[in-house]
Amino acid sequence: MRKTSIVLLILSAILLIAGSILCLYASHLSKSTNTPLFDSTTQVREDGARVYDFTDQNISCLKFDVEKVDVQIQPSSDENSYMELFDFGTGTYDISRSNNWLTITNESGLSSLYQVLEDQGNNEDGSSFFGLHLDNFRFRGLRYFFRFSPAPSNARPRINVYVSAQSSLKIISADLEGGSITVNQMKLPCDYDIAGTQANITFTGVNTNSKVEIEDAQGNVTLDNSTISACYLEMGTGNFAADDLCAALFAGHLKQGDARVTLRARISDYRRFLRATGGTLSVDGNDKSKRNQQDTGFGYFQLISDKGNVSITSGQVAADENLGVSVDASQIEQAVSSLNDSLDLSEYE
Repeated sequence: MRKTSIVLLILSAILLIAGSILCLYASHLSKSTNTPLFDSTTQVREDGARVYDFTDQNISCLKFDVEKVDVQIQPSSDENSYMELFDFGTGTYDISRSNNWLTITNESGLSSLYQVLEDQGNNEDGSSFFGLHLDNFRFRGLRYFFRFSPAPSNARPRINVYVSAQSSLKIISADLEGGSITVNQMKLPCDYDIAGTQANITFTGVNTNSKVEIEDAQGNVTLDNSTISACYLEMGTGNFAADDLCAALFAGHLKQGDARVTLRARISDYRRFLRATGGTLSVDGNDKSKRNQQDTGFGYFQLISDKGNVSITSGQVAADENLGVSVDASQIEQAVSSLNDSLDLSEYE
């Protein structure tokens, strides 16, 4: 090895050690003088909750990129929009705003570097440094590698979000690794884009004339008392349950799991495709063959389980233009076309 290379390696090691010592000393000083070491984006209440107010920020997208966190979203009781963070230590979360997008994450420092290494085999695009793609790595200062204070308890961190009826939100997005998300009684006409791995997803009393997209690799999904114009569901391992579901377009696919759905309207009125490949198919209490299909009718309802049982129960009202939900015909044809591309229907001829 050349002398120049050895000198550079020694200098790099000295700088790394000196930087680490400096960060540890800064952490010690911040504790002793009660001076914040991290960005002060939240206010701490007496009950320990960290509160972030985004009432006047004209936010169009609210995005959660969190791991092992329980998220609950509900309407605000007044004109204010804000979130409460419980059981998060200082430096263990990040709230950032860019182009009217508000992003909340608890991945920073070493955890985001680990994610870069984990995703390296699947990422062929983006900038790289010594062969590592760094698009997902957020380095905001070495101090974030040294957690300023641990969480106040061993409880799972949770985020409560309160959204004003006057909010300009157009999209609520979540990427969950473990944990759960519950959307409760929301009436905003916004899109929902929810992805989860080992996460439970629940919608209760949601009303939107836009779309809901849910992709859950492993976990259970529940949609109760909800009115949705277009709903797309893709599940890996887990069960799906819905009660009093009203939709103009529903396209659901479970790779392994049972589906139990009670509709607000009659299933017989829908254009539909139902299939249970590895289990039983029941429609209004009547056992069907592995498939039940109708090519005309209101909207479109599709539900498929590759390995599991499917049960559909009708409501008492007609599925027609008086149901209160609608969808563009092009969206229906796109869903039908996607189904035809993914399934070999010749076996049912």
